[in-house]
Parts: sequence; C-alpha cells; structure tokens
Amino acid sequence: NGDSEFEVRRITPTESQIQFYYANSEKPYTMTLRYGPIELEKIKLDDKEIKKRIADDEIVYITLDPKEELKGEAALAGLEVGKFIGNKYFFNIPVRSGLISDYMNNTIITCDNATAKSTVIWIKKGEKTAIKTQGDCILIEGPNEVEMVKAADRLGWIDGDRVMME
Repeated sequence: NGDSEFEVRRITPTESQIQFYYANSEKPYTMTLRYGPIELEKIKLDDKEIKKRIADDEIVYITLDPKEELKGEAALAGLEVGKFIGNKYFFNIPVRSGLISDYMNNTIITCDNATAKSTVIWIKKGEKTAIKTQGDCILIEGPNEVEMVKAADRLGWIDGDRVMME
C-alpha cells in the first residue's frame, strides 16, 4: 500500500508471516501467507496497475470454474487473496465469492461482471503461473492448484520491493 515496511519470517515450510506497523501504530500486525517473497519473485505482475484497479473498488469478487474440477487448494488461493483485499490495513474492501457457471445454485460471477468499482478475480488453470489483467478482471493462473496458490500469494506481496527479509 506504500505506507508500510514489512518484516517477513518463515514459520514452517508452508507458511510465512508478514509483520508490520501501520499508520504509526505501536502494536505490530501479523498476517500469515503460504509462500514468502523469495519463492514468488519469478511471478511477475504490474503492482501499480493492480493497485489502481482495486483501490477504488466497492467490492471484489473471487470466482472459480466448477468445470475445471479443482480440489480444495484452488479455494485456498481465493482465501489467500481475500486475506489482504479485505484486510483493513491493506485495501479494506469487502470480498465475495462466486463461480463462473451454474453449480449448486452458487452466485455466477464472470469477468463480464467486472466494473470500475467491482473487480473480479478469476482463479483458473493456465499454461504457466501468472497474474494478468483483462479489463476490470484479474486472472490468477497456474498449471496446477499449488501454482495457483503461489500466484495468489504473489498478489498479496504487492509492492514487494518494500519487503525486508529476516
């Protein structure tokens, strides 16, 4: 968000914690993500474009394709994204979920639903691990669900040049 410096600690092989002080707070805030900045540095994204796209949103939707027959890790990727978009210290924007096609009467959300005030983040299979923008939609892609979670965590490291490794 440009207002904070981050301290990163590896807690377990599958968890990193970001600790930071926000807005002159005396008490540190800690957030846990599955992957740290070193594991994610090869996943490129345009931080400024992503921040600009999300910053003025009233709501952000995270969606999946039920026809891709994804397991639980793709849903975990959605939770990872929601951790920082809904977080009061980052974007503080309400996050809702949906699916891109009908499945068990869930809300249908596609990139066609994206507007200047409501970004849609679609977590999907792709040839390589990537974060792309398409209009007011953000695509988080990976060839498998582990890579989707990595891309989701990379989105959480926006402004990654401000990260300090311990």
